[in-house]
This record gives sequence, C-alpha cells and structure tokens, in this order.
Amino acid sequence: MLKESRRPRHSARPCTALYARLVSDMAKDPPPGERARLHRNALAALRCWLGEEYAARRVARFVVKVKTALKRLLIFVLHAGVEPTINGAVHALWEHVVIRKIIGTLRYEEGTGIHETVMSCLATWRQQGLNPYDEIIRRVC
Repeated sequence: MLKESRRPRHSARPCTALYARLVSDMAKDPPPGERARLHRNALAALRCWLGEEYAARRVARFVVKVKTALKRLLIFVLHAGVEPTINGAVHALWEHVVIRKIIGTLRYEEGTGIHETVMSCLATWRQQGLNPYDEIIRRVC
C-alpha cells in the first residue's frame, strides 16, 4: 500500500525525533560499544521507514538518495568529535567540489571516491587545527 505524502511534517516527525534522541545520547559521550548499538538501532529504524513505498514521486526520489547514502549517515554516532550536522564539513569541502566541477575530471566512481576521501581527511585535519601535510606523512609512512 502506498503511503500518502501530502503531509510531509507527519512523515518527518519520526526522523526528527530519532535525530534529537541521538544528539541527546551523544551529549552524554557513551562508550564505543554503546555508540555501536545506538548506530545499529538508528539504521534499523531508517531502513524500516525507507522500506515503505510512497506515492509522491518527489518523496520516492528522496528515499532513493537516502538509501544510497545510508552507509555514510549517522557517522557522528560512531565517532566522537564528528558534528551531527554536515555544515562544517560541507563548507570545508566546497572549494574542492568547485575545483572538481571546473576541471571536469573524476568521471569514474573509484577516482571520485578516492578524491572525496582524501579531501575529507584534509578538511577534517584543518578543522581540528592539525597540519594536513604532517598527518598524511604520519599515516602513510
């Protein structure tokens, strides 16, 4: 049975509640085992919501995007020090996204994944006040 999507605020409430609960739980700085349990439960809840069919095409497209990114969602639950929102990360990576689009490279998924990973590491180290060059040397050598 297709779900009505005319009232998006009703369908968004469970996600909003899940997010608020996770942010509250992370404020208590739980140990790694508890973080892993919270992450598993949150992903299970998301999978349940994403498994439903929605009549509105716009909602269905959004569900596909979320399913594609599911592995990368809720990383802040697993790793202490990661912001629950991506605002800082997006701002830090924006320059690299613009450069990638201007030069038009990275047409292959593997190359794009490597580029995203390296740029994400560089941006994270800068945000943490670390020297990216020193961090690369320390991790590669």
